[in-house]
Amino acid sequence: MQRSLNDDVDRLTGRDQPSWLGRLLVAALLGCAFIAMCSDIQRPASAEAPPIIEPMRRADQKPAPKPKLGESGLYGQRCMPPRAPLLDYDELLIDQDITPAEFALLETALYECKRSVWRVADPIMMLALLRHESEMGVPDHARGIMLATWCIEGAMRMTAQSGGAIRGDIRDGQAMAHGPFQLWPWQRKWCGLKDGEADDILLAASCYWERVSDRREARALNCKDSWRVGEALGANGPRYLPLGCAAESAHWRELTRWRAAMDRK
Repeated sequence: MQRSLNDDVDRLTGRDQPSWLGRLLVAALLGCAFIAMCSDIQRPASAEAPPIIEPMRRADQKPAPKPKLGESGLYGQRCMPPRAPLLDYDELLIDQDITPAEFALLETALYECKRSVWRVADPIMMLALLRHESEMGVPDHARGIMLATWCIEGAMRMTAQSGGAIRGDIRDGQAMAHGPFQLWPWQRKWCGLKDGEADDILLAASCYWERVSDRREARALNCKDSWRVGEALGANGPRYLPLGCAAESAHWRELTRWRAAMDRK
């Protein structure tokens, strides 16, 4: 029997939720990743410093409280990552300080994604994708929708477990779905993606959202939440079109769940 992409994801990441120790580790990694953006020295991989090992706390000790946003050093200075004279687009996306709102959404996405991505996700690429949403015209109330789509479709991975490109939905021995957003041939053809371009997360995101915008304009402008309906139709028109203005994709439900988790904090 053909093993599915999600089977590989479950085996790689585990469906268990992170313990407080796991959450602390991921928070530290997230912080370190963003702090690394502020370095003005390009260091080779071989020169990386070993991780700092904190003393083990006693069983009767409570974990230290999490620092408030702004106390971790992430927002106190302008990040100036190593750069060439002309920045590429993806470098421009991470060229500004991370804001508290961005940090909160990324942290929630790491911990709340139903695919347990906190073990494997790249927070820098998550930030780039989140900011790319603004460039694509994603409305404020839908910020994070591409992260949620990446969570559901590709478990926030850039490559498959084997290290190759992400492929899924095998039909007659051929992988129909390509890349982090699992774009099918008709989707790639519709927005003009060439072979392999669906593996580029920013190109694939642009393709995906272009279709969402098109479906919203064509089918959903009379709906109260036209973006929610347009996103569902862009994801799978035949499935969601009969639902009319009630259409809501698994991606949108995932984002709604993240928003609820943020509201509880």
